Amino acid sequence: MPSCALLYTSTTMNTKLACEHLTRRIPQVEFELFDMRDLTGFDPQRYTFVGFASYVDHQAPPLSFMEALSGLGDAGGKEAFVLLTYAALQGTALLRMADAVRGRGYRVIHGHALPMPENYPPQRKRGMKLDENPKDVEMDRFRQFIREIGDLIVTRELKGEVRPRKISVGLVNSLFRKGVRKDGAKGMGKKIVDGDLCTRCGACERNCPYGAIRMEDGPIFDEDRCHSCFSCYNHCHVGAITSEKVRTSDHRYSGPSEELKKRMSY
Repeated sequence: MPSCALLYTSTTMNTKLACEHLTRRIPQVEFELFDMRDLTGFDPQRYTFVGFASYVDHQAPPLSFMEALSGLGDAGGKEAFVLLTYAALQGTALLRMADAVRGRGYRVIHGHALPMPENYPPQRKRGMKLDENPKDVEMDRFRQFIREIGDLIVTRELKGEVRPRKISVGLVNSLFRKGVRKDGAKGMGKKIVDGDLCTRCGACERNCPYGAIRMEDGPIFDEDRCHSCFSCYNHCHVGAITSEKVRTSDHRYSGPSEELKKRMSY
């Protein structure tokens, strides 16, 4: 049976949910999922194909994805695909993601961008929640992409060669040429911890993709490493973490809704 490693980065599990949906709909391929925070045991040569999945960060791939990718060795021409999740605007993130994967020696043959609910608290604060994403037409496009990926993996296994598909983001998205965000801490500002609410559970530390938090008598933030992903804010189940830019815990996105999970379960 052909096999595929699917490497993902996901702070609120929207991207992971999309990956799981993809794997369930290609039963003829054996998948293995890897969280890019820990790629222990990953060897691209063990697989027929390799997939890369990430969320978008200000119309570009997030720094956490780029840093994890840079730690991989050269893949020697292994075929790969890219999957991006975004809320309102993807910009050229999918193209930049594909270029970054090619830079590690992969032959990128397909890519897709899937709209998902907005999980960035400043946007949710402005009322841009987009909880209806992905709409039916967007799910249809995603499933078409999944069928094509399944066919490409099987063809690669049987015939040893596949032809790449063109990856396009459209005219409007192509106008947004933002690079990877390097000054992320400015987007969140100083973090504020309510010591009376904080349970010292460590969820913020465990879920920080940049290792910017350590637990003492509550979370201690390394502002030089913080990239304003709001993972700590979103994952604090008691709402003890806020910031200068978002002063209440009312705008948390703690993960996919039950309705979204149900839609992505089949």
